[in-house]
Amino acid sequence: MRQARRLQLVWELRPATVTDAGTGRTVQVVMDGDTRPVPVNVDNLAGGGLAAGARVMVMSVPPSGNYVIGVPTESVSVASTVVDTFTTTSLVYVVTGTPTPPLCGVTFIAPPSGRILLSFKGQLVNSTAAQFTIIGFELRTGGVLGSGTVVLAGSDDNCLAVQSTSQFQFGTSLLIESLTPGDSYNTQLGHRVTGGTGTILRRHISVVPA
Repeated sequence: MRQARRLQLVWELRPATVTDAGTGRTVQVVMDGDTRPVPVNVDNLAGGGLAAGARVMVMSVPPSGNYVIGVPTESVSVASTVVDTFTTTSLVYVVTGTPTPPLCGVTFIAPPSGRILLSFKGQLVNSTAAQFTIIGFELRTGGVLGSGTVVLAGSDDNCLAVQSTSQFQFGTSLLIESLTPGDSYNTQLGHRVTGGTGTILRRHISVVPA
């Protein structure tokens, strides 16, 4: 074996981290245990879309070079639907209501691209014509709903809002970028009103790798 290694005839499979996404089908990586990137680009046989920070498995094939043959964690589409009806008078984003509704949220693994398409919908109405009922979302690090560091807090800039005493059901989608590839995240819907009593039902949220 030592002779084979000396002659560079041994194939090795090692975990690595992408440091430069490069262009086309090549990337730069640092192998686990090393401190500097591999001296040549790594051919990405696992497909395009790897972002800096992505965890990959690299096959060293002497004398041809190094090849990314896969990613250790797979990101999949996830969704949550809660049809329960509840009311709220909170003026700030909360996940509680009357009666207390089930959480509407999902946990997911950030894809190699670091991008997701987050979509959500709901049916809303307010008891007072001049006031809004609003659904928003928060995004946190970690695989437990409602726990972890806040990445995106509930915001009226990314929400659904109804100013009506008639019920409306609709939804929206947002592209979220710059997540850390391979890391766990969680997102859930929150809600608030500007006044009056808001009634909310038929909520749904989904996350799709982008």
